[in-house]
Amino acid sequence: MKTSDKDQLIIFLHIPKTAGTSLRDIIERNFDEKAIFTIDGKNPRESIKLFNSLKSADKASFSLVQGHGEFGAIKDLPQKQIKYITFVRNPVERVLSYYSYILSDSFKRPQAEVAESMSLKKYLISKCDWQMNNHQTRMIAGNVPPEYGACNEEVLERAKNNIISHFHFVGIAERFDESILTMSKFLGWKIPFYKKLNITRKRITQDTLDEEKHLIEKENRLDLELYEFIRSRFENLRIRPSHIQTKIFQIMNKMKYGT
Repeated sequence: MKTSDKDQLIIFLHIPKTAGTSLRDIIERNFDEKAIFTIDGKNPRESIKLFNSLKSADKASFSLVQGHGEFGAIKDLPQKQIKYITFVRNPVERVLSYYSYILSDSFKRPQAEVAESMSLKKYLISKCDWQMNNHQTRMIAGNVPPEYGACNEEVLERAKNNIISHFHFVGIAERFDESILTMSKFLGWKIPFYKKLNITRKRITQDTLDEEKHLIEKENRLDLELYEFIRSRFENLRIRPSHIQTKIFQIMNKMKYGT
């Protein structure tokens, strides 16, 4: 059944490299195509600017806004209920996945040329890419300058408060199936079987690192704290599926898609 409540808007805040592409495919199937506004991942600022410039009646025609937009970027919404949803990921894993994606053939942006000329350690030390630095805290807090080191304790507290006050659901990428089943109960959605999308095949893993891992943890200290805060809240949700329910879903999904 498609979502049709005109007084409600779902905003899916897609943090890069948190299984968001697979999740977006799942979410979209619960909405009519015409009721979805997707922020252009290649030029999110201009895309968000375009949405914000729409007339109130045009904004009201959407039931879902999704993409790489930070909290609060979508403004002046006519809907009475605004429900944010997002997924987070272990910060070390997210940074390694993001860095590996930069080096992949599918990434065609300025960071790639810089990263290719450096090792992971040098890229971290250079502090040239603010998406390697507390990026989950940055996006959930909102209104943080796109600069390395711009996040601080006040930003972290703002992110936590946003989670409590504005986010209807926050899932855990490492517990994806359990999270989407829980999300379906929160939002009354039918969760379809799915394929894993936008996976970086050649990826650096933690077990091959030592000093670099410590550097990532140091440069993402706020993300680590936010991740633990969200994980603890997730653990305390009473409507999470049982281990058996999650396992049955995984078996059936594998039978259909092999993933």
